[in-house]
Amino acid sequence: MAKITSLATATASNAVERAHFSDVVAQEMVKAARASPTPPSAAVIQTLAAVVVGVKKAPVEATNSIKAGCYTKAYSCPNHKWASGSWNWHSHGTKQGKAYCLSDADNHHVSCGGDVTDPWSQKWVDNTGESVVTYPSPGCYWKLTTCPNHPGWLTTPANGGSSTNWKKHGIDDQARCIGSAWSHHKLCGLPETDTDKDGYPDCIDKCPNDANKHKVGSCGCGVADADADGDGTPNCNDDCPADASKTTQGVCGCGVADTDTDADGTADCTDDCPDWPYACSEDGLTYTVAPGESIQLALDTLPAGGMARVAIIVQIGRAHV
Repeated sequence: MAKITSLATATASNAVERAHFSDVVAQEMVKAARASPTPPSAAVIQTLAAVVVGVKKAPVEATNSIKAGCYTKAYSCPNHKWASGSWNWHSHGTKQGKAYCLSDADNHHVSCGGDVTDPWSQKWVDNTGESVVTYPSPGCYWKLTTCPNHPGWLTTPANGGSSTNWKKHGIDDQARCIGSAWSHHKLCGLPETDTDKDGYPDCIDKCPNDANKHKVGSCGCGVADADADGDGTPNCNDDCPADASKTTQGVCGCGVADTDTDADGTADCTDDCPDWPYACSEDGLTYTVAPGESIQLALDTLPAGGMARVAIIVQIGRAHV
């Protein structure tokens, strides 16, 4: 059986011609058969492989993707310069692995100064998503450093408070927590001071130095709970604050969807041939069509007006009688 290695070619320059390109390919194969030493009437034509060469679509520029590993975020950290208010790469936690990264969040929270109310978050990012550990735990926290009428109520370190005199209360209801703070303040005989002049006395103001907030909220005191893209995730927790469709950068980065058009497991932004699920060249101009794969499918992925050339390798021999 003789193998013909010379290439039969055909071109199509518009969508209508490409729709009938398979017929053109078949005609080229017949021409190749007639030009062979084997009589056409007894020829068996088998396509061994085909290569489709065409015009590549303009690539999509992707922003930097977030890399896998351990990340930390803090808004307050008196003992260290760790408080940036955004997610930061943590090299040591990354080297130690996911379990260490998430279990080490409590140690970082304490290392920052031991304040039970200062928020600290730590997360591990990998190809299956992310796990986030956030401190402090939900609950009622109170601070009382002066109480002329009841000195035993002070929340100083000597009475079990944190280094900044905050202490977790046993009350687990928000309304009762706020009411308790008000009553403690009154029973202690303290004046109703309002440091930030926001209308909430310091005794019930969770952000006494922030006139825009009286609750810590999602982002902490001093940071607005703004949501620029309206996706339900505040900017402080949104790695893509201007992209409503993403809260993490994913594979393609903010502003670029992690779409996989040809469902081959590779996002379009990093896929040399985003419309072709099989083998292709690095420049995306050449598709390799193996036996059993559709030449027409390869042609259909070319943009309108694109030029295509099909190179076919066929094997021709006599039919068994």
